[in-house]
Amino acid sequence: MLTDQPCSLRRKQNKYPVLFLTQAETAKYKSYRDPRCWTIDSAAKFVGMSELLGVNAIAEILLKDPSNVSSYL
Repeated sequence: MLTDQPCSLRRKQNKYPVLFLTQAETAKYKSYRDPRCWTIDSAAKFVGMSELLGVNAIAEILLKDPSNVSSYL
């Protein structure tokens, strides 16, 4: 069952910045059950839809493929 904690935190965003954490496509860590954090693309779509501040991804993935950063600026 998915929880919508990021959506409920959205209301506090005027005081505390809320980022959506994703591990994206890495074999380094066990995958979460939440499909919103399986890829940077799905995380970015969720962030846009729920009006959160942004995506917080593992730096290793961004360094491996910098197009992930420029795609969402």
